[in-house]
Amino acid sequence: MKERVLLTALRDDDLEVLFQWVNDPALVRFSASYKPVHWKNHVEWFDSLEEKDTTIIFGIRPIGDKKLIGFCKLVNMHRVCRSAEMQIKIGDRAYLSQGYGSEALGLLLRFAWDDLNLHRVYCYVFADNERAIKLYEKFGFLREGVMREAAFIDGEYKDIIIMGILRDGS
Repeated sequence: MKERVLLTALRDDDLEVLFQWVNDPALVRFSASYKPVHWKNHVEWFDSLEEKDTTIIFGIRPIGDKKLIGFCKLVNMHRVCRSAEMQIKIGDRAYLSQGYGSEALGLLLRFAWDDLNLHRVYCYVFADNERAIKLYEKFGFLREGVMREAAFIDGEYKDIIIMGILRDGS
């Protein structure tokens, strides 16, 4: 299959679109409760990315296009245990449900295994986010547990599923 996306460093000109996504309640509710982010705080977050040695974040871009359509990251990296939490978001709705997130996840996992020599990658996903769960299972993530009613979103409690994959695919 022909590759359609690249994982790239985030650039200063991505700041505005990232700010729009973090302040879009519909996008945020896939992974967290919504809380408006102020520009100053957003800039501080962006500027701090280079200083964090436990976080690696990539922009997701179509090949041949500089447009940012999403991002993915490895956070809470533990160098001794060789594990990290994975997060991914396609922020540009025009690119949802077309396989871009799937391709980006494959590239991120390849980076985690080959470049970082990680042993385990895990993620947290709302139990009702069926699209994300299907994607993770397609790559071999297993359900490792459920945190019951661990998030309060739009007036209701939601379960959070912990999913993980080991380097050998188990």
